[in-house]
Amino acid sequence: MYLPPPPNASKYQWRAEEGFADRSEPGARGTKGREAPDVPRTRSTQRGGRQGNGAGAGLQPDRWRADDAPVHPALAALPLEEKGFVLAALLSHVSAGDAAAWLTGDAGARCAAAITTLAAAPKPERAAALAGLIALLRAPVPSGIERIHPGWLRERLEREPSAVIRAVAAGLPSAVERLADQIIAERGERDAAAAPLGASAVAELRRVVFAGLIPLDGPGAPAAPRVRELLALAPEALVDAIEVIGADTLGKSLRGASGAVVARAAAALGDKLARVVIASAAAQGTPETRDRARASVAWLSHAERGVRNVPWGLGVLALAVELQDDLAAITALAQRLPPERGRQLLTAAGSESWVA
Repeated sequence: MYLPPPPNASKYQWRAEEGFADRSEPGARGTKGREAPDVPRTRSTQRGGRQGNGAGAGLQPDRWRADDAPVHPALAALPLEEKGFVLAALLSHVSAGDAAAWLTGDAGARCAAAITTLAAAPKPERAAALAGLIALLRAPVPSGIERIHPGWLRERLEREPSAVIRAVAAGLPSAVERLADQIIAERGERDAAAAPLGASAVAELRRVVFAGLIPLDGPGAPAAPRVRELLALAPEALVDAIEVIGADTLGKSLRGASGAVVARAAAALGDKLARVVIASAAAQGTPETRDRARASVAWLSHAERGVRNVPWGLGVLALAVELQDDLAAITALAQRLPPERGRQLLTAAGSESWVA
């Protein structure tokens, strides 16, 4: 799973009669009356769920909390990619049994239950649930965009002309507008005006520029209490929390080792993490827990990994394993981190090598 490279929205030229047209294809028809231009999206889970762009702001009646409309109770606890799968299944008349067979496991059971509930609901209730899902997955801006680490937003905005940046950022939360102003000022183009686009054009641009980002607030955000607690932390505090998780994993791997071995491992860390290692090593636990922790340490210590910050590396691995059935939650946490660290979390979730 990964956040895709930021697309270049200025590849598309707005034509008042047609909508967006791809300038790389002379004579290409625009998108007016059709779907928005194809843009990269966050990769879906390998269990079959489609993950949407996220939801939120933009040109909806409520200034930047447009995706806070009520979500059907049968859908509220589903991860974002499973919400997308349920929407596709309902629109395609896929049965609950087929959905459970395609996804399998807990994800299949959750989606099948939601499909069963909505299929049996009165038509107005089912229609309202579908409309809410469509609005959530098609909204131009992910809700809580101001909480996404500015590094991710900078990657997307820097690829665009200043006029497009002005148009896309105008009216979004102040943190996004300030970042846009900073990028434009760095170019020496403080006087650049926003491109003269209508509301529909700006919405289309936002879908392209912010493609792949998912909501951090509202009904599209992860619902698990553990994930919400981590998302509530500032980026620096989230890094510290992940390192504590890693130190705890290191301590578990040392259960049964001599005091001298534990002391040497703890001495290589700061006081706070050293205490975590010592306490975890001394705690009671099952052999299976110790063996899993040792397997993580062995994986991380392989010469090809090149990992220098062991607590961080172990914490990322532990978090990726803990949330392996909720990849939207991993993406949300990655968005709270600086891009370099966020990509390490995303890559760990894909069980690929990465360098700290």
